[in-house]
Amino acid sequence: MHRHEAATLTADDRELSRVVELLDAATDPTVELSMAERKRTFIERLARLIDADVYIWSTTVTNHAVPGDFMTTCVIDGGWQSPEEQGRVYELLTSVEFNTAALRGVYEMIIRRHRATLTTGEIFPPEDEARLSEIWRTTGFEWFILATHPLDDDFSSNVGFHRRIGRPPFGPREKALVDAVYHGVNWLHVYGTNESVRPVTLQLSPRERQTLIFVLAGYSHKAVAERMQISQFTVNDYVKQLHRHFNVGSRAELQARFFVGVPAPQDRE
Repeated sequence: MHRHEAATLTADDRELSRVVELLDAATDPTVELSMAERKRTFIERLARLIDADVYIWSTTVTNHAVPGDFMTTCVIDGGWQSPEEQGRVYELLTSVEFNTAALRGVYEMIIRRHRATLTTGEIFPPEDEARLSEIWRTTGFEWFILATHPLDDDFSSNVGFHRRIGRPPFGPREKALVDAVYHGVNWLHVYGTNESVRPVTLQLSPRERQTLIFVLAGYSHKAVAERMQISQFTVNDYVKQLHRHFNVGSRAELQARFFVGVPAPQDRE
């Protein structure tokens, strides 16, 4: 009889094995998961693979009138240490002023439909890098990888992986993994989005944008108030404004419009 020896994996082979495990967990047809849950499983496993502290996946609509201004139309995130930490990040990410200064290059890639994976030093314009990096550090985070996957010149699927201040920067290995895995899985980008909400989403105020992000992520009004550091009554008012703006009558209808594309009733106006 021939003696069978156990296969020995190289470091690269082991990395590939972990990627296969990631895809298996997110795509297993025998496990009943919603599209949002499958996306969360996928992004969460990828975050673990590159040792990120926090992940934020979103689809965004592009404001061509203000290059660099984007508005989230769907969000899945995780890894936060506190509501305050999450609130600081979303307050900055919904700032038109910050985004137009920091993400103009990303805007150019989206309108050219250029898929890209970028690290912290590749995002901020060189002439403004020091100032923007200092602003970003006020969130408690320093290093990130941003992958943008344009679906057309108005709409994109994006993911950000973040490490807190004091952690080492992401290296070429982590960037290469995100680039290969994220851009290589088509269903992650094209399912569970709703094109009809794009134009009206850009008309929201910064505070309405923040509220929408948290509501889409499933947080209660009390939890949204904690993250935005405002009263629950103010949150209630913002949510009512969102319902009127998107012509829906409930949180469930609002979430459905963004996550599964259910149109709002036309007779609700």
